[in-house]
Amino acid sequence: MADCNPGTSHNSELVTKGNLSQTCVNCYLSYKDFLVYYSGNYERLIQFCQDHGLLRKQAFCPHCGNKCRLDLQKKAFRCYRLYAPSLKKAKRRCNYYLSLFKGTWFSGSLMDVETVLFFCYIYVSDFFNYRIVRTELGLSDMAINDWSSYSREVLVQWCIQQKKQIGGPSTTVEIDEAKFGKQKYNVGRVVEGQWVFGGVCRQTREFFMVPVDNRSSATLLAVIKDYIVLETTVVSDCWKAYNCLKDEGYIHLTVNHSMNFVDPVTGAHTNTIERRWRELRD
Repeated sequence: MADCNPGTSHNSELVTKGNLSQTCVNCYLSYKDFLVYYSGNYERLIQFCQDHGLLRKQAFCPHCGNKCRLDLQKKAFRCYRLYAPSLKKAKRRCNYYLSLFKGTWFSGSLMDVETVLFFCYIYVSDFFNYRIVRTELGLSDMAINDWSSYSREVLVQWCIQQKKQIGGPSTTVEIDEAKFGKQKYNVGRVVEGQWVFGGVCRQTREFFMVPVDNRSSATLLAVIKDYIVLETTVVSDCWKAYNCLKDEGYIHLTVNHSMNFVDPVTGAHTNTIERRWRELRD
């Protein structure tokens, strides 16, 4: 993975709450590097967010078309162009104002930019838990829960938007379906929600998630052909919809979850995809 050099410019679109643009997928910046170069330096921090598409780099006044000036102290773009309403009146300053954070990941947040970025770093790491976030960032459990839920929603949307085949010869892809929804009166079985079909490659950790209307063989097979390369070893539970996979160019292994977590003969299991579901629900 290529290093992300501090101050390097990246061609990426603005990531807003309604737009999951792809940003800087080939760079790496360690937690230590971030602390040394960006922590406590607000100007560098804003530049980092702009270079990675998290904040807009420029804004134009909708009234006069003038390019606005970024005021870091006020965290906003402002238009200072002078104009005359009429020939008889003195010139006035436009004073159009646009918050630097409006429509972005940071809008509406009571946390500063640095804290939000640190939270995101911890959230996507392998060591995320409430105790660590409370200790490192001083956030309340309510704030941690809100940001965790929001981050999870964005990640789920990102996963669903991906369209890439995974697997191939000599690789193993685990597949499974899960239903995401609400429980009636918080007890009993799930009575409403959305079926999601997913798969994860053990070797590369690449995965896909696709909302489906049902779990029929025709529906799931269509998704499998779209997302999994032929000749892949596919591991699933014993759901009857998967019985056709051997006839479709895949090597198919199953595990009977009513009897074992791991098949005693083939060693087949779906622990990796099951973990993905748990991470999405936590």
